[in-house]
This record gives sequence, structure tokens and C-alpha cells, in this order.
Amino acid sequence: AAVSAGEVVAAATAAAASPSAPASPAAGLDADRFQALLSLVALRRERGESGGALTALRRVAALPLDAAQRDAVRRLTDAVARELELACDEVMGLLHAGRGLTARDRVQALDAEDGAAAAAALAARLARSPEGLVGVPAPGDLPWPVAAPLARDRTVHARLPGGFAIGRIVAARADGLTLRVETAAGVTFPSVAMAAVEPAEPTAAEAVELALAALHAGDGLLARLWLACADLRGGASPRQERVRRLLA
Repeated sequence: AAVSAGEVVAAATAAAASPSAPASPAAGLDADRFQALLSLVALRRERGESGGALTALRRVAALPLDAAQRDAVRRLTDAVARELELACDEVMGLLHAGRGLTARDRVQALDAEDGAAAAAALAARLARSPEGLVGVPAPGDLPWPVAAPLARDRTVHARLPGGFAIGRIVAARADGLTLRVETAAGVTFPSVAMAAVEPAEPTAAEAVELALAALHAGDGLLARLWLACADLRGGASPRQERVRRLLA
């Protein structure tokens, strides 16, 4: 059965506060401090930040804990690690569905700190090193290819200042896209960067161009997720292989 954060906090606090615990380093952390640390873990789990919760638990595990506290942290770590694996399943499902931008947002939501735990879990799925999942490569001797813009009339999900919206591309330029977005208040024509859109059911070729757009925007994670999306959607073009070498 899954172990809830509340159960672990209660059990660990009771054990740490036990009168029979020896007054020595073996007594572990002060009960109030231990409860505060695990309460922070519980808060991150409630927010869906399983990566951040796992990072916090690893820090707690490095502290001088008594046997009961170590057992509580170990059980909670196992539970959070399972949650993170399930979240990575969701991310892979988004990539299979061509939702690269949404997948990136999901990964970032898993870890509000440095992203290390979430990146490591996802990197294992993508057969990459965690260190190479988010970084932006240094430009080489040749300039990076410029992303080919998406086609006019293409329907996309776009990140706008007010949130995500569905729009249709009415103009595409090297520096971005102009969309036609219909809302209850009327029709607007916002300009957005290509890295801020997600086409409906993208082709592998479109995913490759979106990876390039993300690379030029300095978003290494998004670039690699779009490349993974292209791979999952059956792409195998020379341009795709060039992007792969850039992101290696």
C-alpha cells in the first residue's frame, strides 16, 4: 500500500519524540525539525513536484537520522520515486502524441528547484545523460540551421500572456509567427515565437523544425523533447540527424 506523507510524518515524529530514545547523536534529528522537513516534502507532493520532493528527501537522508527516521525517509523516498516514474510515463505519452511544449511544461512542473531529479528520471527514458538533457550546446564552426517556419493556416496551441490558446497561423517569418485567435471577446492577432507554439498532430519534420526553434531560443530541454517527439513519430531525415548531432 502507498505510504502517505502524513502517515510518515506522524510515525517518524512519534518515534523521534519517544522518551526511550537515547540522548546521543543516535537519537537523530529533533522531532520538530524532522517533521518540518517532511512537511516540506508533503507540500511538494501536493503540488505535483515529485522531482523536487525526491531531491528534498535525498537531502534529508544525508542528515544524521536515527533508525526510525531513516526507515521513514526510505519508505517515503520509494513512494515519491514511483510517483516520478508515473509522471515520466505521462511525459512520454505527451511526446508520443506530439505535445512537445506541453511535455516540457510538465517536466518543469515536476521540479521547482534545479530540475536534477526530474531530468535524471526522464533522461533514462530518452537514453540520454541527465547532464546533457537541458544544456544548450556551444555553437560550432558552422552556424546552426534556421528553423523553417510552420505552414500558413496551421492550427497550433500557443502560449500567450494570458495562458494557452488555440490559433491559426496567418503569417510566418524568420523571427516568429502571427496567429488568428478567436475568443469570446473577439478576434486577435498575436505575434509569438515559434518556440512558443505546438502544432496539432505535428509531423516528424515539423517537430525537427520546432527543435531548432527551441535551440535558437536557448531552451535545450524543449529542443531535445521535440527531437524525441520527431523520433517517436517516425522521422529519419538528414535534417533530423543534423539536429541530433547538434544536441548530442
